[in-house]
Amino acid sequence: MLTFIRSNVQSFFVKTVILLVVVVMGFFGIDAFNQEGANVLATVNQEEIYLTQYQRAYQSAEAEMRNRFGAKAGEVMKRFDLKRETLARLINDALLVQAAKESGIVVTDLEVAEAIRAISYLATDGRFDGEKYQRLLDQNRITSRIFEEDLRKNLTAQKFIGLVMAGHSVSRNYVRALADRGATRLEFQTLELNAAEFFTNATVTEEEARDYYEKNSIRFHQPRRYAIQYILLKGEEAKGKVRVKLKELEKYYQRNKAEFEAKPSWHSRHILIEVPQDGNQAGIEKARKKAERLSLELRKNPALFAAKAKAFSADQGSKNKGGDLGWSRSGQLLGPFEKALKTLSPGEISAPILTQFGYHVIQLIEKKAGKSLTFAEAKEQIELQVKRKKGQRRQSNLAAKFLNIARNQGMQEAAKQAGRPLEKSPFFDQKGLLPQLGMTHQLYQALQGKPLGGKGSFVLSEDRLIYEVTEIQEASTQPYAEVTEKAKQLAEMEKSARLAQEKMAQVAQKATDAKGFAELAKELRQTPKKYQIFYRDQRVEGIPNARAVAVKLYASQAGEVTVLPTRDRALLLYLKKKTPGHAAEIEVSQLETKLKEEKAQVLLSGLVEEYKKSSEVHYNQKLAKALDLAI
Repeated sequence: MLTFIRSNVQSFFVKTVILLVVVVMGFFGIDAFNQEGANVLATVNQEEIYLTQYQRAYQSAEAEMRNRFGAKAGEVMKRFDLKRETLARLINDALLVQAAKESGIVVTDLEVAEAIRAISYLATDGRFDGEKYQRLLDQNRITSRIFEEDLRKNLTAQKFIGLVMAGHSVSRNYVRALADRGATRLEFQTLELNAAEFFTNATVTEEEARDYYEKNSIRFHQPRRYAIQYILLKGEEAKGKVRVKLKELEKYYQRNKAEFEAKPSWHSRHILIEVPQDGNQAGIEKARKKAERLSLELRKNPALFAAKAKAFSADQGSKNKGGDLGWSRSGQLLGPFEKALKTLSPGEISAPILTQFGYHVIQLIEKKAGKSLTFAEAKEQIELQVKRKKGQRRQSNLAAKFLNIARNQGMQEAAKQAGRPLEKSPFFDQKGLLPQLGMTHQLYQALQGKPLGGKGSFVLSEDRLIYEVTEIQEASTQPYAEVTEKAKQLAEMEKSARLAQEKMAQVAQKATDAKGFAELAKELRQTPKKYQIFYRDQRVEGIPNARAVAVKLYASQAGEVTVLPTRDRALLLYLKKKTPGHAAEIEVSQLETKLKEEKAQVLLSGLVEEYKKSSEVHYNQKLAKALDLAI
């Protein structure tokens, strides 16, 4: 499951999911599951998780990803399997609420009503506005019952978390020491040694080469390999025989107009001022005022935007780029953020905009209006798409036909009827490259478990392959006699790298104090880079491993030179000055709260995991499949 800090707390702390409900997505094929009970995606101890809950949670998570990662969001969502993680979070949320109820925690109707009245978004002139509440429900297609029940769950979980936190104390002296450490100022210089500069080609003896082979036998492992004979059905040939009528194109256009609508897009940058996560109104107001000051200052002098973003923005993904978020299309941004962009002209800077992440000061750099293509404009594009789809269907049918012939009458007869030559491949594994077929990784995976003589078809980009396994070589370790030269080369590379590391370490040892550091800089013809950071800094421009540097320097005394080695380089650190820090009282309090939360989160995570062991979780496999959700 997601770590508790980043999932359950995000779900139930001040970033209340219900207050950020977004429009339910309509492209999940929900119509197929309208019958009673079929829109339940999962059941956790008889409590049902509905499709609409999942959709809202997924869209919110997706918007966060797109806002944070921009053009790389799709890749990140795929890597972290956002669909699966969203459902896992909902299940953990349900378990947390159930555990809270079993602990005797109750949220009254009065508490729910007071929580709704406290939502600033639903207030007009400081008073709860029933019309705004109804608009929120209507816009998000939910009933007041669903809204209030979800809010009740949030409040139940918050009470439980508060109860767990209340049972944990942290030594004030310990917190003060940590906060002061974080405020310690480190002034230092660096020199960089690169192992490549000390690299020389080493030679090895026969004994060293054989020793390398024996210690690294995995490098000489030969996986199972296949040889096949095959018939290649070219996609271009199938597509070339396809004919389409004008009526087909017009029909496609009418059915798929959304494909030909370019959504508005904006190139923007922002500065994010975080708000306290404990609901502290004074802290939230302080963040708002800070954002307002920045907005006013930048309206007077927009040229300062990049510098202010680097100095003040809490968005680690964009601050070092001057707050630049790149291009975003409509629907990829959080609602309030997109709404603000729609009102701005290029170059204009917004008033502070509040989202679940905090207050944003936004500058619109450039915008592109959406445009719908007419049928005439889209006709050529549609024709290509229709031909491609019909060609694929034709090719799929032909592949099935010739595979059936191959299985019943042999590959020779199938090739004859297909009018294609019967080709033969050499042996290959998953790292191979074959003429006509290209990289073999996916084909190799398809062949796993196939016996000698096994036949099948395989989609190769736009082409289709009808194949038969003709030979199999089982996995083995190649004999030394067959890989002597390779073993020698690898042994020489390893030895050269090791000697380079040793030479680099010898050079680094020359600098033990300020004088040695300066002399080595002259010898290397480097100008030392100068830095001034706080111990608490997580990222420092120009230093990729800033945390390790800060830890190393904090353990040193002023005037000392230390070395931070990595695999292929070494960073020499000369600590010029270390100024003890004295953190402000508010920083100490914030750190104390954070440490309490972390201790509580560890316990809560364990409680949920234990509760899960005795719980029953059932999934709607049919609905999960329709959502392309792996469970």
